[in-house]
Amino acid sequence: MLPTYFGKLPRCPFKVDEAPAAQAPSEPSGFYIQPDPQCSHPGVYYINTYDLPSRPIYGVYSLSLHESVPGHHLQIAIQAELQDFPAFRVNGDWTAFIEGWALYSESLGESMGLYTDPNVDFGRLDDEMLRAGRLVVDTGIHALGWTRQQAIDLLVNNTALSLLEITSEVDRYISWPGQALAYKSGQMKILDLKRRSMSALGDFYDERDFHDVVLGQGSLPLQILDANVQHWIDSVLASNGNPPAPSSEHHTHLPLASRKQSQSQSQSQSQSQSQSQSQSQSRPQRRRFVDKVAPVRSALE
Repeated sequence: MLPTYFGKLPRCPFKVDEAPAAQAPSEPSGFYIQPDPQCSHPGVYYINTYDLPSRPIYGVYSLSLHESVPGHHLQIAIQAELQDFPAFRVNGDWTAFIEGWALYSESLGESMGLYTDPNVDFGRLDDEMLRAGRLVVDTGIHALGWTRQQAIDLLVNNTALSLLEITSEVDRYISWPGQALAYKSGQMKILDLKRRSMSALGDFYDERDFHDVVLGQGSLPLQILDANVQHWIDSVLASNGNPPAPSSEHHTHLPLASRKQSQSQSQSQSQSQSQSQSQSQSRPQRRRFVDKVAPVRSALE
């Protein structure tokens, strides 16, 4: 099934294992450990078997898509196999990209036909509720001064997770400010790039090529990912005899810092023009005032 959606697949495999007992009580229901660049050991998708009654089986499908393939293992193993890239790129760890891709991978389960069972689809929807709820929790704790109990209460009242899972999640958000926000920011960016690509390319759009472009240079800041995808869109259009039309919206693809700098320069130019106009208007008034005073000075002399 994966070759239908991806042109490039990693050579390094992964395995499924039980989470180590010593760390299981504080860990989520599943997590992933990546292989080394030489793939001397495979990636490992750990399933947490601690207190199994608190870990409903309906959440395993979306969890597995997130942690293994096409989620973390696929993305990270492809990155580990990059050739002629410096070490900081091969080992890069941009949270918004990595976790955003994993969230996006959960949604691929729909087009892959993996959420046919209503219980399994409920698990996907419950995960969506968790991601929405923890945006509030992350912001509440670190911007609004929420207590741990307030965060727990919000998730208890708005998700189907067990108390064990919720307390584990909340403790992670307390110790890792902004991580929950990064997850969703990355997913939203990838989905936006996909919609943009489909709209711009029409019949030229290829799902496999889009995924290869997103994953082809490893973990990246979202602004650079945006630029890479836009370059791919322009290249596909040009190669098919449809050069991209100039767009007044290209500035929206600039990094935020560049947009702020551009806005600041525009504001400075406007201020300079206003000052020049003000000075040009005030100078004649001063001259007229001098003209009126001059005869009086002559009379006094």
